[in-house]
Amino acid sequence: MTTAAADLDSLIQTIVADMRFTARHATPMANLVTRVDMPQHRGAPIDVPKMDTLTAVDLSDGIDFTSFETVTDSDVSIDPTEKGVFVALTDRALRRAPGAFERMVAQEARRAYSYKLDLDLLRQMDSFSTSLAGAGNVLQIGHLSAARSRVKGGSEPGEGPVNCVLHPYQIKDIVDDLVPGASNAIPAGISDDVTRQYLTENFVGVTKVYGMNIWEDGNIEIDSSDDAKGGIFTQNAIFLAITLEPTEEVQRDASLRGSELVVVGEYGYAEWLDAAGVELYSDATAPTV
Repeated sequence: MTTAAADLDSLIQTIVADMRFTARHATPMANLVTRVDMPQHRGAPIDVPKMDTLTAVDLSDGIDFTSFETVTDSDVSIDPTEKGVFVALTDRALRRAPGAFERMVAQEARRAYSYKLDLDLLRQMDSFSTSLAGAGNVLQIGHLSAARSRVKGGSEPGEGPVNCVLHPYQIKDIVDDLVPGASNAIPAGISDDVTRQYLTENFVGVTKVYGMNIWEDGNIEIDSSDDAKGGIFTQNAIFLAITLEPTEEVQRDASLRGSELVVVGEYGYAEWLDAAGVELYSDATAPTV
């Protein structure tokens, strides 16, 4: 059987038209930290102030203050840097692809940028001074409870909702702890409704555990020992400064006989309040049962 060139081109077009994006994990981190748009600081270092606490004292009627408080602050330094994605699209490749192909490439470039931002913020959790569970240890519901207590019960508590971000393999270990079986009962403080909701809907992003939002992030890296580092934190644990939203640009390159697609943005990030975050470092072996 002979396939004509026109038939081959038609076949290629059909295959490419059915193309789908390679699946990526969700990227929740940028929405869980303190995020501030600061375009006026593009290309320049940023000092984020954090005011120290003041102390109130007892007073006696008719007696003047004997001392005064000095307002001091400590700065967190952030140096935003550019991040980007560069793709070369030849004329020949574009001729053999459907009209929407260039737009699909641009969308994937933006997804790659979002993945980079998510990964950077996930790695920032490794800077938290407090780490629970430990390498090789199975994560348990008690570790989540303890981490939340550390975030909210310290001398400088985290403000706002508490978020828990874990790798799906870590969440599986929590599920094993939550779902009653032959050898375990529902842990204290966990209602039947939580277990029932997980079994019917999956509690990730739906149900609160010990008042915490549970987020699944498969972008968390698993090391060579099959361990992963998730975390529990409030919004003010990490500061994210966006100095340039991702911007897309396409330009013609005659010598390439094609076009160059560039997506560039700029951001910086840093730990803002160490006590507002706890690392959860635990086993993340791929489950088999």
